[in-house]
Amino acid sequence: MLLSLILFVSGAFGLYDGHILSGIVLIGVGFIYLPPGDVDEDGVMSVRNKMWRWIIIIGVVLLIAAIYFRPETFHTPLNVPVSVTVRNSYVGIGNVVQIRNTSKDTLTGVVVKGDNPRSGETAKHSIGMIAPGNTVDVGWTEWNWKVSPGETITISSNGYLSIVFSSEQLGIR
Repeated sequence: MLLSLILFVSGAFGLYDGHILSGIVLIGVGFIYLPPGDVDEDGVMSVRNKMWRWIIIIGVVLLIAAIYFRPETFHTPLNVPVSVTVRNSYVGIGNVVQIRNTSKDTLTGVVVKGDNPRSGETAKHSIGMIAPGNTVDVGWTEWNWKVSPGETITISSNGYLSIVFSSEQLGIR
């Protein structure tokens, strides 16, 4: 039972730190080592096993909450292979998002999306293609978005999972 708990906790921390595959493997192995429930002659599960079942359920709920509220922490090799930085705009309005293709392949169908959860506002800009090693600047003139504190920037591309950055991760305070 203790081994299962250690594997579950390690897997949850792995997922929280963005190590998706290792986190899933650790949690899966934890389920393998989870002993079957002890039942008495009436078929009632023991109090100890009920407690462990509740700990597992609460752990899964907390993991789902972490994924929902901190999507920017979950990066996998399946995410869009880009690096994102922000610089001040030359025209004086807001900031410019700089998206660099870090892969050896051309990215197609690239879209950048800004979200402000407080106001509910969003903005999207279709970039199209980014050649390997190239950087594309997306600023106020392209998508009428300033990039302010508390916002998220999502980059998507054909064949990859979207990647989400908080404005704070990008140095906007």
